[in-house]
Amino acid sequence: MIGHVGGNSIEDARGLARRARDRQFAAISTLPPSYFKPANLNQLIDWCALIAEEAPELPFYYYDIPSMSGVLFPIDRLLSDARTRIPNFAGVKFTNLDLVSYRRCLDVGGEQFDVPWGTDEALLGALATGARGAVGSSYNWAARLYVSLIDAFRRADLGEARRLQSISIAMIDAIAATGFIGTAKALMCRLGVPVGPARSPLSNPTPAQMETLLSRLDDLGFKEWGARAIGR
Repeated sequence: MIGHVGGNSIEDARGLARRARDRQFAAISTLPPSYFKPANLNQLIDWCALIAEEAPELPFYYYDIPSMSGVLFPIDRLLSDARTRIPNFAGVKFTNLDLVSYRRCLDVGGEQFDVPWGTDEALLGALATGARGAVGSSYNWAARLYVSLIDAFRRADLGEARRLQSISIAMIDAIAATGFIGTAKALMCRLGVPVGPARSPLSNPTPAQMETLLSRLDDLGFKEWGARAIGR
């Protein structure tokens, strides 16, 4: 269990890190603050260090997703600089389509840091760039699709890997058509995992929209590669 402990208040984030430590989580991670943003990389590392020191025995991950946080710095430099300032720094979840930057991170990180890929629709490109792992939302209900994609890549069957990546893209496009977060949560509920609805200002799909989505997923082969509902 990895606990996300970030927030716009550094004291809130530090408090959450302590709670994760006390409850013996496997690791902690944080987004950068998104209201008063760090002005430079040094400020970002200082922010991370203040949080990480509250749980020094837990691996600490930085969650890089500039499309949502609005914070964009060279992550290869963060990997290089943070290693001397954050003793429990473990790596970065890299959710950014810049494969050049990702390759730089892998070169800098080597075997010391874990840098999982975070954009499901581009997993194949990340594998070709050197990804050794990935963290993503659609793996919750489509793990077999992605395992098959990885297997096809490893046996050099690029035609099959591309076909499966295209299914991934079409699946995510279908879910995003009615608001990705709310629809993804509704799908998980349909599968027997009661994660509840998305919170305002995010939208949630109507029952009719969910039926349309399920029909589209069936067309894409969900019965072959998708998760089965609990109890079925």
